[in-house]
Amino acid sequence: MKNVKESQFQLLHLSVLREYLQVEFCYKLPKESYNLEAIIDDFVFMTFLVGNDFLPHMPSLDIGDGAFDLLFKTYKEQRVGWGKNEYLQYAGNIVSPDRLEKFLKVIGAAENEIFANKEVNEEAFQKKKRRWHKRDGVKGTPSEEELKVIEADKQAKFQEVMAENGQSNSNSNSKSNTSGGGDFELSSKVSFIHLQSSPSPPTTPHTS
Repeated sequence: MKNVKESQFQLLHLSVLREYLQVEFCYKLPKESYNLEAIIDDFVFMTFLVGNDFLPHMPSLDIGDGAFDLLFKTYKEQRVGWGKNEYLQYAGNIVSPDRLEKFLKVIGAAENEIFANKEVNEEAFQKKKRRWHKRDGVKGTPSEEELKVIEADKQAKFQEVMAENGQSNSNSNSKSNTSGGGDFELSSKVSFIHLQSSPSPPTTPHTS
């Protein structure tokens, strides 16, 4: 008889999850001031930012680094000022690009702190790892001095690429301006994703 390896399953009741989401985003709010279905849709949209099996997460948004806490906190703080029946998206379309941009700006403002904490945690982990390898006699682990040389080389290459990209963008701008295409500009520092605004949603979104 063939033996089947025992698997560990996690059972999730969607009805219970809905209740938790209502508590998370609507606690102490009057029922007439929000639409739970629209909030759940916004929740699904926000989860895309931290990635899934098919989409990589944004560099600064890792579940292990508290990405959900940051997203939910920002969402709750901003949604109060959006007005009744106003959300990040409606029926899968972005309702207001400006609103989404303001939301992402707050998330982006936390990037430096997130990356700094990541660097500290990673450095501490690597030090522990090197001690473990040294204790266990594992060879091939670079020393502190070797790591500094490697990091300096990476930084030099990065600066070189950034300088080349800056020069390339500058040349592209010059060509665009001289050929009558001055409306299109390339920036070496910031790139913007233009989101097409969807038609305005009905005053009261459909609920199931």
